[in-house]
Amino acid sequence: MAQKADSEIRRNRAMGEGESCTPIYALSRSNEVVACGYCAQPAMPGKRHVDHVEPLSRGGKHEMNNLIIACTPCNLTKGTKTVTEILEY
Repeated sequence: MAQKADSEIRRNRAMGEGESCTPIYALSRSNEVVACGYCAQPAMPGKRHVDHVEPLSRGGKHEMNNLIIACTPCNLTKGTKTVTEILEY
């Protein structure tokens, strides 16, 4: 079953409709302090992640409009939950 999930994730990543996700990854690796897209607190260099707002495992796509910079605590808390599920938690 895990193999099916992995192949589904790879397929979703490939379905980015030609959009380049490079800018958000470059920002995540920069030395700039960026606000977390979830809690708005500073996400310091080396302590932030690029997160899929709608998780790939839940049908989200690997596209710019589904990516956000998140601080480590927010991203690890969110995991594969949707934003709605987090707000209800």
